[in-house]
Amino acid sequence: MYAILEIKSCAGNQIGGRQLLVFCLFVFCNILSVAQPKEHPVISYQKSISTGKNSITNQISSFVFPPYAYYFTSEEWNTESRVLKIYSVNCETGFRDSIEINIPRVIIINELPTIAVNENYLILCDDENFSFYRYLNRNGKYTFSNKIKLPNNSSGRYIRIIDKDKFLIHTIYNFHPDAESYNSNIGIYDAKNDKFINFIHPDLPCIGFSHLPKSWVTFNEKLIAIADPCGYKIRFYDFGLNLYDSINYFPGNGWKNLNGNKIPLETNPAKIHPKLLIDQLLSLQDSISRIEKIYFIDNSKLLVSSISPKCGKEKRRIDIWGTSNLKKPMLTETDFPVSYFDNDTIDRNDCPFPYYHLSEFTLNNNLIFTITDENLNQTLPITMKEFKTLKDLYYEKNDPEFSIDIYKINFR
Repeated sequence: MYAILEIKSCAGNQIGGRQLLVFCLFVFCNILSVAQPKEHPVISYQKSISTGKNSITNQISSFVFPPYAYYFTSEEWNTESRVLKIYSVNCETGFRDSIEINIPRVIIINELPTIAVNENYLILCDDENFSFYRYLNRNGKYTFSNKIKLPNNSSGRYIRIIDKDKFLIHTIYNFHPDAESYNSNIGIYDAKNDKFINFIHPDLPCIGFSHLPKSWVTFNEKLIAIADPCGYKIRFYDFGLNLYDSINYFPGNGWKNLNGNKIPLETNPAKIHPKLLIDQLLSLQDSISRIEKIYFIDNSKLLVSSISPKCGKEKRRIDIWGTSNLKKPMLTETDFPVSYFDNDTIDRNDCPFPYYHLSEFTLNNNLIFTITDENLNQTLPITMKEFKTLKDLYYEKNDPEFSIDIYKINFR
């Protein structure tokens, strides 16, 4: 049975990593309720899975295949025995189990790989050459099968689980010419038949912005969405990677596109050092508007977070789109707070939605998965400066503990 979260029920008027997220999710619900006055969004806390004091991988979005979530910690990769332990959690029952996989020496891993796993297959991407490998579940044990062959000049870095057989492999990046790779890479891999159903390379403008924080690819049970790095264009594809529909929108209200959707800087990595390019891009984006991140909330709602000069560095433009009407967003908030300042007071009635949670939580089929790394609780109200001071004092004597928190969004 799920507990319905209301302002008054948020962890006894205290704040910590988890309590802060609860506040923020409640505000998120209030935003969505404006968008859908006939529907009341309700956040339901489901589970909190403790992972102890070892830092868990930030690739949780690769591991979600409801009702299961998978994760491994920084301590679970044994470089001598070449064994990696992966934990699985049933999000409905809370039951936790583990699996171990042997990684052949042909697979080069410097720190930690990226992995996507369901009940039939495990797909691994190494962190040296970004090559992909397939494991098969044979009688409950995942065994190495083969290296996955990508189409010529195609690349991948991220893996997402579509269903029991299909995986989304993608990357959008401004590659060095020596890599001989397309900059935009979107592929649907059929693990059962060990082949790609399709692999496309959309022509995206302003690919240089891929050196900055981004989340331009998202999907739900029906569609894959890909945002252009500049301007306001989002393309929707079916799982055969056929173009299904698109958003081509000019928001107005202070929105400022790049002229011709072209970056007026040298962005070729062969001609400019990446660090210098990043510095120049950060300066440029202060004067323009562009989509930074997109997330499907469910099968009918898409969240778009954008940078705009009108917002400044501490705010974002947030649009909620209904996929049944792509002419205009169902909700727009043009000055959405994305961070706390030292003098901000944290209390039960006023909680901005910290932007880092937009990158650290994963939305999957109305489920929210987030990694929490704080176990400090503090009585409210309190200023952010006071909270930081108390937090520093707390962790002088206490170690942080990590957990995966799971919530669910229902519309009633």
